[in-house]
This record gives sequence, structure tokens and C-alpha cells, in this order.
Amino acid sequence: MAIYECYLFALGLPANFPTEQIIVYGYERAKYIPCKICPDSENHLYDYELTVPANTEREEYRQRMLNDLNEHFQLDVRVEKLSIVKDSRQIMTKKGESVELIW
Repeated sequence: MAIYECYLFALGLPANFPTEQIIVYGYERAKYIPCKICPDSENHLYDYELTVPANTEREEYRQRMLNDLNEHFQLDVRVEKLSIVKDSRQIMTKKGESVELIW
């Protein structure tokens, strides 16, 4: 699997999570979210295996996997809810100041 696919599973996100909504700060994006048609995309695939007792809760399993991935790849991966600006418009206040309305 690609690194991002391992993280999607560890974070409990669906496998079809839109990759355009994944933000990579400070690293080469293609290393973590490989291009499907790029010739070197197979260089960024990994296997992961974790053996846990049968009675291990899913959350504990996923947290252990997340910790392992973060430690191995030296990453800080987390889920954040971001606000998306759909549009904006310049307006003038009563004092004559120009401000931008964002929605």
C-alpha cells in the first residue's frame, strides 16, 4: 500500500477518501501520495503487519498502527477539520474601511 493508504486505515478513514483533501507539509507529496500513472509510483509502496491478541479493540489496534507508522516514517499525521472559503466580497464599513466578507 502507499503510505497514505496505511494512514487512512489507521485513522479509520474510508479507502476512497479524496486524496486532494490530504495536505502534505514540508515533504514531497508524490512520496506519500503517489501518482497512479507515474513510472516510479511502485517505489513508494509498503507492507505493514501487526500481530495483536484476538480480543484487541479496533481503536487500540489502529492507535498502535498509527504510532508505528509515525515512528517509522518520522511523520506527524493527524486529522483536522478545515474551513473552506467558497467566496468572498470586498465591502466598506461605516467608518470607510475596506474589509472582505468570506463565506
